[in-house]
Amino acid sequence: NSFDFDKVIEKIKRTNLNIKGIFETNNIEEKILFFEKRILEENFWKDKILSQKILKEKNFFEDIQKNYLESKK
Repeated sequence: NSFDFDKVIEKIKRTNLNIKGIFETNNIEEKILFFEKRILEENFWKDKILSQKILKEKNFFEDIQKNYLESKK
C-alpha cells in the first residue's frame, strides 16, 4: 500500500476552496455582528432558551471564521 500525496494535496485544496465558498457566500462576518448586537440588547437574557441558541450559533460561526482564517495562513 503506497500513500498518494498528490491525492491528499488535491483533497486539501478542494476542502479549502469549499470552506472559502461557504465563508464568502454565507456572510459569516455579518452573522457574527448580528448575534453580537442581539446579545447587547436589553432583554436578551430574559429568554434563556433563545439566548443559549443565539450564543451557540454565534460560537459556531466564530469557529468557522477562525478555521477559515487559519487555513489562509
